[in-house]
Amino acid sequence: MNQTSLSAINSDLNDALKHYEEHIRRQNLPPFELSGLQALFPELEPSPDPALDWPKAWPFGDRQGVYFIFGSAFRLLYVGKASMRHRLGDRLSSYVQYERPAMTCRVVHLGWSQQPRFVATLAVPDKMSFEAPALEEYLIQTLSPPDNVHGRRPSIGQTPEPPLPN
Repeated sequence: MNQTSLSAINSDLNDALKHYEEHIRRQNLPPFELSGLQALFPELEPSPDPALDWPKAWPFGDRQGVYFIFGSAFRLLYVGKASMRHRLGDRLSSYVQYERPAMTCRVVHLGWSQQPRFVATLAVPDKMSFEAPALEEYLIQTLSPPDNVHGRRPSIGQTPEPPLPN
């Protein structure tokens, strides 16, 4: 993974990915590939790499992996996955779309804790899409992004949700 771009995005995410690779993931596997940060609204808040600004193609859009949606100041809002038959680009396009004729970005889903501003993707090695769900769950449990409501462990003193009936 490119540690420089990762630390520029979010140090907590950088630390969690490093821990996952060093302590949880089996050694000697092909590396993950992390994209740069893509600005969804570059006129409001440009990315560190303007070559990735909207409406460029989704980084690793044709691959499986994990995606990250950030708010202002690179605050991690959401972690998601694309595995099995899904691709990162398809998953991201379900959240954010190209608005015509204005040629601007449009956030499709409402209810974010803050306006999504940036996206980054992490591609898992080819033929290893099964890694995406494990990594996604680990990152949600470790980082507790505010807009991930499923998959989080309850906080101390919080009552866990009851299991669904069979």
